Amino acid sequence: MAKLKDWAVVFLLTGAVILSFVDRYAFAVLLDPIKQTMHLSDGQIGLLNGIAFGLFYACMGLPLGWLADKWSRKGTIMVCIAAWSAATACCGLARNYTQLLAARIGVGAGEAGLVPSAYAIMHDRFDKASLAKPFSVFTLGGHVGAGASLLITGFLFGFFSRDGGAGFMSGLLAWQKTFVVIALPGIIFVLLVAFIREAPRTTAADARVEKGFFRLVKAQIGTYTLLYAGMAGMLCCTMGLLSWMPAVFIREFGFTPGEVGASYGAIVLIVAPFGVFAGGFVADALQKRGYEAAHPVVLLSGPVLTFPLICLLPFVGAATPMLFLVGALHFCVAIPQGVAAAYIQIITAQPIRSRMSAVYVMVGNVTGLGLVPVSIGYLSDLYAGTEGGLRMAIFYVLAASLATALVTLGMLFVRQRKPAPVGNSGGTVSV
Repeated sequence: MAKLKDWAVVFLLTGAVILSFVDRYAFAVLLDPIKQTMHLSDGQIGLLNGIAFGLFYACMGLPLGWLADKWSRKGTIMVCIAAWSAATACCGLARNYTQLLAARIGVGAGEAGLVPSAYAIMHDRFDKASLAKPFSVFTLGGHVGAGASLLITGFLFGFFSRDGGAGFMSGLLAWQKTFVVIALPGIIFVLLVAFIREAPRTTAADARVEKGFFRLVKAQIGTYTLLYAGMAGMLCCTMGLLSWMPAVFIREFGFTPGEVGASYGAIVLIVAPFGVFAGGFVADALQKRGYEAAHPVVLLSGPVLTFPLICLLPFVGAATPMLFLVGALHFCVAIPQGVAAAYIQIITAQPIRSRMSAVYVMVGNVTGLGLVPVSIGYLSDLYAGTEGGLRMAIFYVLAASLATALVTLGMLFVRQRKPAPVGNSGGTVSV
């Protein structure tokens, strides 16, 4: 049974992921001020918002996951927090597009090591029957962080725009000062993570598993492929909304960055965590009742509920109904996210969990963080001058992503209605 100290670790790691999402999505609120200052197109903004961050976030996940498995998971997290916080501050110090591009790459590369390392730390502290709850709490942190980012960034930008903190880093614009301020809490989290005690690594049995890494992956390649592809589709929806919907409210409905933070940010902050918690609660309840496909059925519920809602996006013509719609979308798309993270840990042997989690992060974020924002940006450029062009670009990209998730997670559910794949609850798998 999990102890209070185990949950304390979960909440600390959740705080770290909240911090990472605040730094990540500040860019979405500051998108238009940056665009105006540097005279950029939506396509160039999409590169900053997508590939510059997402591709490096995805690609660095695997080597950092390997580092966490071989060296220290908390040490990896500490290095990563320091790196992405410094890069976030550099976003505010950037004087041109090239410097801002390099800083966004740094933010993405730094954040890549947090999730795989945190997954492995949490798995070592909870048994299989109660694993979905801590993973859902951790995943909930991403949604809290996204909502908090919109709120905090909007507030800070408004504060500095009104000449608040006039003596603070004079010579920087309001959006630049905002980046610098949101980077500062990283120092505190580096110090706090140092107090985490990692579980001892197992030896002989896990060494045999390590040698059979590729055989282990091959034995479950069908499950991994369907799970990763389906959740990539769901993550595309989340990232597409968070990256570009603030701009829709600003351009179509006349919101200021502060108003976007106070409305859209508050909605994400409230409803998305409930979606994550609901998914984890249902998965654990079904698992305890002995339902073999407990996790896959919750995973499938995400695209089943989300796809009809995204089809309403082109038809909403007022700000208030649009806020209700995006709230419903964020709730439904959040349902499977904590469950997917827990399910990967359940079916994967202990010595390679960080790496398989890193592969999951890589697959989801190459598409969700890398391709989707830039695809929406360039598609929006094609609609330039057309009313609602950005919104239609969001709709086309996200509808395709959700259709992919619906098919692949449906196939996973059918596959896993049979007895669970070879896996473990404590760490070893025969190879």
